[in-house]
Amino acid sequence: APNNSTAGGTLVGNPGAGGGGGAYFYKRITGLTSGGTVAVTIGAAGAGAVNVIGGNGGSTSFGAYATANGGNGGAFGSSSVSLGGAGGAASGGDLNIAGGQGGASGTNSAAFSASNQYLVFARGGIPPRGIGTIDFCSTGSAGTGYGAGGSGASGGSGLAGGNGAPGLLIARW
Repeated sequence: APNNSTAGGTLVGNPGAGGGGGAYFYKRITGLTSGGTVAVTIGAAGAGAVNVIGGNGGSTSFGAYATANGGNGGAFGSSSVSLGGAGGAASGGDLNIAGGQGGASGTNSAAFSASNQYLVFARGGIPPRGIGTIDFCSTGSAGTGYGAGGSGASGGSGLAGGNGAPGLLIARW
């Protein structure tokens, strides 16, 4: 998610919240017919935005068997702290694990130290069995790996948050 600063400094202004990570499922399916088909949907990455809440990630599914939902977009920076985007939920799997919540936004204060801000805020949610992102620049970083949330922008008005990462489905037979 982006940063919307009206009073903070260009590097110390309020950071936007990170987007939530996508969910994970594991499903063992037996009894499928040889030559049959199962529809596969891969969730699109949530889009970073400027001065609005970032876009939500899409859902990844294996037919009607199981679904892993993408995380929610993070809030843009304002005069108060907002929680990061919620991690996505999974359903239908033998194992369903929710994605991690994105890092919270910061306040619009020039008194906040840049080093604390970078480490505490501005991170994307981490998906189960995946990796996330920490942003050390002004514009948010894109999610790293599959299903990771993008990080929030970390200073100044009108900076875009990072895009999330797309989903992934691995089928073995």
